[in-house]
Amino acid sequence: STFGEVLLSLRTAAGLSQAGLALASGMSVRALRELERGRANAPYERSTELLADALGLAGDARKSFLSLAKEGRRRSVGIAKGAALRRLPAVSGLVGRRQELLRLSREAETGGVVVIAGPP
Repeated sequence: STFGEVLLSLRTAAGLSQAGLALASGMSVRALRELERGRANAPYERSTELLADALGLAGDARKSFLSLAKEGRRRSVGIAKGAALRRLPAVSGLVGRRQELLRLSREAETGGVVVIAGPP
């Protein structure tokens, strides 16, 4: 099971809503939602401890919960799924940007990382 699945299971077993767990743990509802949906692998160590406290976990259940979070943090290091682009999509609205598009395409083909900043 993923951390998010376990978190959801423990939260519902405790009879807590996301808002209730957020209030008890000091985390945001959004962060909890992202965890439960699997969009985030695991919270930081301190946040995991606060969640365990809010869920009333003790003993082996707490150790297991903290261990699962730690493993999730390990898996999140590195390249995220789908992060590598192989080719840029065809865009007809960029005029006079041939050199820039060629450079971005080369970076995408080699697995490079490119950040484009600025107004749309």
